[in-house]
Amino acid sequence: MDIFSIAKLQVSEPTVVEDQVITFDNSIDDKVFENVKFANVTFMNCNFNNVLFFNCNFQYVKCINCNFTNCK
Repeated sequence: MDIFSIAKLQVSEPTVVEDQVITFDNSIDDKVFENVKFANVTFMNCNFNNVLFFNCNFQYVKCINCNFTNCK
């Protein structure tokens, strides 16, 4: 599933993102990730601005050259 499509204001069912390398040169701004499990994911060259990770689970996640600004 695309990282941009799971960034929603409300998610009723848990979403799993696994075994992916996610690379983008733009930023994700003002988004909410809710009930997302990130497993074996590598984020590369990602900028997160004003992003809320609510009730998320991170297992074996790598962040390479990423920036997190005002994230919770």
